[in-house]
Amino acid sequence: AISGSELDIKNSLFSENNATSSYSYSEYGGWAISVSTNALITNSIFYKNFSSNYGGAINSTGDISLINTVFSEN
Repeated sequence: AISGSELDIKNSLFSENNATSSYSYSEYGGWAISVSTNALITNSIFYKNFSSNYGGAINSTGDISLINTVFSEN
């Protein structure tokens, strides 16, 4: 989890990440990215990320801006 700063992600692939353990943040979801700040995600792909509860790709309490970013099978 990231907090307190602006997150800037570019040209990245997040593939087949998962949050299923009771010892992780899985109750919140978003195992590829979990943020409590604003984020800008550009030219990236989120593919087959999984959480046993909420979002499989991203969990955020901040604003997220997406530019040319693909989500598939999350």
